[in-house]
Amino acid sequence: MIAGLLVGVFVVRYRYIFFAMFNLAFSMVLFSLLEKFIHITGGSDGLSIPRPEVVGLAMERANYEYVLYYLSLIILVLCLYGVHRFLDSPLGHTLKAIKTNETRIEYLGLSPRVVLLIAYVISAFLAGLGGALVAVFQGIATPEYAYWVRSGEFVFVAILGGTGNVFGALAGSFVYEYIRALATAYVGDTWQLTLGIVLLVIILFAPSGLVGLLDEVRGYLNRARGYDKGERRDGVKSGTKGGDGQ
Repeated sequence: MIAGLLVGVFVVRYRYIFFAMFNLAFSMVLFSLLEKFIHITGGSDGLSIPRPEVVGLAMERANYEYVLYYLSLIILVLCLYGVHRFLDSPLGHTLKAIKTNETRIEYLGLSPRVVLLIAYVISAFLAGLGGALVAVFQGIATPEYAYWVRSGEFVFVAILGGTGNVFGALAGSFVYEYIRALATAYVGDTWQLTLGIVLLVIILFAPSGLVGLLDEVRGYLNRARGYDKGERRDGVKSGTKGGDGQ
């Protein structure tokens, strides 16, 4: 969160591609620092994370992973609920309004930079929490998680699942990991090609992501059901009138 606050003060001043490029630039600076400060970060080898005790007890690997799995699920549910509440709060609606028309937000007396900074710090907290869980699970924390490729994976997940929606990020994460595991098992070293093709298909045919695609399908089915019901009502009405006339 501290790192997100320090970086966010600078990046929230910019928009569009400049915002993305500044994030990548800070990410690469951080990656270089983690690589160079060997005595603090361990360099490219990273830091070894000892297995923490659970309620004061040292557990075997299998039992420890079992506890960590359900702990991660609980944290996931809490984070999803928290982000959902944030997006449905006045700050969250202001964040959506900034995307639509930032000038109007300024006319209302609100500061878009402050709102973006709050959202940026929250996202930094979530990223740090996820990184901590990964480090505890793997037993090691390496600088590669600060590399720009990792940022690209999150962009892929956001585009795949759909932005502006909590379940979009969740669906994008699950589908991304499933495709990567499946492609790695069947096509080996060319799994990136499979991910690239999937990303192109999503951009071309479902630009709003998986959640947006599901909403469109649901809307189409509802319209089809409404059309069928209206057609049946018209048929019943015309049949009734014909019977009365006879």
